[in-house]
Amino acid sequence: RPYYANRDTGESSWDPPNARPSRRTVVPPPSHTPEELRKLILKHSFDLVDKDQSNDLNKSEFGLLLRRMNPAMSPAAIAKTYRTVDANGDNKVTFEEWYEWLLEDAQHELASSLADGAASEGGVSATFRIWDKDGSGKMSRAELEQVLET
Repeated sequence: RPYYANRDTGESSWDPPNARPSRRTVVPPPSHTPEELRKLILKHSFDLVDKDQSNDLNKSEFGLLLRRMNPAMSPAAIAKTYRTVDANGDNKVTFEEWYEWLLEDAQHELASSLADGAASEGGVSATFRIWDKDGSGKMSRAELEQVLET
């Protein structure tokens, strides 16, 4: 159902702007804690590399995720990290496994920098690289719309 917002007055309503509203509904923007926002950003980044939309990452998809966050990461380091993150050994990395690894793994420095991505310049760059699907270094309108929709 369409929702209308007037940028000039700040009013918002379910009723079209030219119609006489029978009632006005103002919906406040959702408020999220920093932890919730961090998890939403990380989930979106995870979903963008999940090419087959299976809700888990195979080795190739996981490698893409890590290389977008740290382009200098070697294939051997990616393989080792994959084995570490795949906690149950099923050759798939779920978001939950990856998120837990980011927050609790012994590689504290990497986990902290990735989990705090929204607050750090490197993390913002890493997130941008994940969202920049065509690798152009620029966010196209279509890419930005997809990020905002999600």
